[in-house]
Amino acid sequence: IDLVRQSDPAVVDELMASDLTVAEVQRVLQDLLSEEVPIRDIVRILDVLGERARVTRDPVDLTEAVRVALGPSISAGNADGNGVLHAITLEPVLEQGLLGSLQVGAQGSDFALDPAMLQQLALMVRAEVLKVEQRGASPVVVTARPLRRPLRRLLALTEVKAPVLSPDELGPQIRVE
Repeated sequence: IDLVRQSDPAVVDELMASDLTVAEVQRVLQDLLSEEVPIRDIVRILDVLGERARVTRDPVDLTEAVRVALGPSISAGNADGNGVLHAITLEPVLEQGLLGSLQVGAQGSDFALDPAMLQQLALMVRAEVLKVEQRGASPVVVTARPLRRPLRRLLALTEVKAPVLSPDELGPQIRVE
């Protein structure tokens, strides 16, 4: 924050005016890094945090807002050398059902479904990820923004390494396949 203050004092002033603590900023940075999202564009990150903190102090909401702002670089970082993002999506009916099952808890939204159904979902996504990897590509899972975080947590339990993105994070320079 001190380094950003030297180059972009207005960004830090806005961040300080939002009353976000250093610990809250650090939590967002940790959340981003845990999903392998680069935090090099710290000026943009702090700018988004300063703006979004006027509306919410929830670290999950703050992290998601930063992800949307960094979306073009997140999607570009997951695209192949030709700018193609190898995406796995859920059937719209399944996605709607999952949206209907979300319940808010201490860690944000999560699925309120039978564990066997969740395991089946994770195994189906894992099978699709393996198919794309066998073709020599690195897949990402693209799903509705409210499902992104809970699906990411579910897949992490099954050791699926594919990033989970929302459509809001897809940059205009990316071709989705």
